[in-house]
Amino acid sequence: MTRLTRILFLAGLALSAAVAMFQNAPGYMDADYYLLGGQNLVQGRGFSENVLWNYLDDPAGLPHPSHAYWGPAVSVLAAAPLVFDPDGGYAAARWAFVLAAALVPPLTALLAHRMYNHLSENRRLECAALAGALALFPGYYAGFLTTIDAFGGYMVLGAVFLLVALAGPPTARRALALGALAGLMQLTRTDGFIWLLAGGWLCVRKDPRRLIPLVLGFLVVFGPWMIRNLAVFGSPIAPGGLRALWSVEYNDLFAFPAEILTTARWLASGPAAIAAARLQAAGQNLVSAVAVGGLVFLAPLIAAGLRRLRARPAVQAGVWVWLAVFGLMSIVFPFAGARGGYFHAAAALQPLFWAAVPAGLAAFVEWGGRVRGWQTRQAMRVFSAGAVLIAALVTAFLVQVRFVAPALTANGSAPAPYRPAEALIRQAGATPDEIVMVNNPPGYALQNDRPAIVIPAGGPEAITAAAGRFGAAYLVLDPGQGLDEIYDHPEAQPGLAYLGAAGDLLVFRFEAAP
Repeated sequence: MTRLTRILFLAGLALSAAVAMFQNAPGYMDADYYLLGGQNLVQGRGFSENVLWNYLDDPAGLPHPSHAYWGPAVSVLAAAPLVFDPDGGYAAARWAFVLAAALVPPLTALLAHRMYNHLSENRRLECAALAGALALFPGYYAGFLTTIDAFGGYMVLGAVFLLVALAGPPTARRALALGALAGLMQLTRTDGFIWLLAGGWLCVRKDPRRLIPLVLGFLVVFGPWMIRNLAVFGSPIAPGGLRALWSVEYNDLFAFPAEILTTARWLASGPAAIAAARLQAAGQNLVSAVAVGGLVFLAPLIAAGLRRLRARPAVQAGVWVWLAVFGLMSIVFPFAGARGGYFHAAAALQPLFWAAVPAGLAAFVEWGGRVRGWQTRQAMRVFSAGAVLIAALVTAFLVQVRFVAPALTANGSAPAPYRPAEALIRQAGATPDEIVMVNNPPGYALQNDRPAIVIPAGGPEAITAAAGRFGAAYLVLDPGQGLDEIYDHPEAQPGLAYLGAAGDLLVFRFEAAP
């Protein structure tokens, strides 16, 4: 088994590094934010930031306490390589995530090896090899595992949690470990508490007294962050995410002022709209479960495998976690859930899904042996190789389309779309501390070292109000933001002085800026 895990780690490291070489920038706002947070830590700013990407916690201004919506663990991981190369930026920080991605295949193999301990050692190794090989080619997750986001770390934590759960009934030491792992998951994502509940269920099944070390492990890890939140927000849980409960559309995430997100407004949207949003989110998340988590062709094998392994408490806990994640991201947070929340949260369960494939494939092959007269041992090897080959082809295609082709088109240079806009702003005489309002504040701050706040939802009135509240002096407008009147007629906007175009970005100065 040691040899297999070593091979899988080295193969995972090589493949992850190859993908990462075609990713020259974070690529989207989440990754920009986490990288900015890591740089702030290394530069001595602590958990403080010069950007606002939402207004959900009623911010007083800039600088602002960081990670009021997303957890801090990803930024801490991004900071680790930057300690040794403070000026390395994305190129340095990403290697922590490449390493995390490389750990996923061997951990998945270990998980499968432990799940199939009722089989002979040779069969266990075959199951572990199949599960680990599938983890080498994770399909849609391939390009996200190596960027600065929660995917790789969450997969590693999910796999280790299940490995501890499979080690046997929760002793005090195992319960403490499960609680600490749940704490790390909560520091990574705000849905990590679901894993604490899963650990609680595992403990209660055997001995309710194990809840004490479980909770203790969680508080040792997550408690300091709760104290920090209490100090800066007046609540142990940052208030940003809770207000999103009352969203009636996705853009409410950027509402200003955030006080408009009330229960009364949510109820006023009507039962039909409330139900429709949740049904739509459930449909999208189900498609994601089949297409992303199962690459379509693996989905029935995963389902069959989980059913066959259902007697194991750890597998039951994993299934309950998936149901809770699906419900949370479909019913409680349908807009954020359908726009990536489920995709992120379900990553922790991928090692379990890959580990379940051998059992599902065995059920299919046994059916073929009974009905079609297949030679089951030979058929198992043929179908296992075929499954890995299909996963590899799908992964290669997705990486080629999403990352390799764009990187080759850009000749390997890191995209920096906001730098031409910053040039116009500096030509207008802006001082370094003047604030810009933009679609992606963390991305703008990374590229230009300028404080930035997000363009709020709500149209021109909300833009003017937010600019006045936070002292924004400039506006950088992307196309397709629902502000067509401003974008199509830039020189005829009251309160805005048009400075010019930077590619498809339009740059303005607020005429009444403080």
